[in-house]
Amino acid sequence: MVKRKALAVATGLAMAAALCATFACGGNPAGASATITEPAFTGTLGVGGSVSVPFNVTKTGVVTLNVTQFGPDTNPFGVGIGQLASSNGVVTCVTEATQTVTVNDPVSFGGIVAGTYCAVIYDIGYVTQNDTFSMTITHS
Repeated sequence: MVKRKALAVATGLAMAAALCATFACGGNPAGASATITEPAFTGTLGVGGSVSVPFNVTKTGVVTLNVTQFGPDTNPFGVGIGQLASSNGVVTCVTEATQTVTVNDPVSFGGIVAGTYCAVIYDIGYVTQNDTFSMTITHS
């Protein structure tokens, strides 16, 4: 009887240690990625314009947007995160959080739950011509 209890306790401790190492204590389950990087989002932003792209988040965490190339203008512009909405057959990105940034000035949005979102880049009044851009979207 004592052997069974000792075996049960040892098995329970081993399982708890494995779970802690894998999940709660900073470990990473086999094959899972801590951070997901979406393919680069590229395009052209015109005067007074905005451009958005949808992406999926599979778990609650942080989404980071970073515009790595923008020009030929060098002025600030806006980026944001939102959710897609459809009205009369037109799909738009309804932004929920925005930030004014410059090139290589990453901004993070926390507490993002699993779902479909959109990232947007937009003119805040300083775009003077068509500017090409490249944005990275990561979530963890």
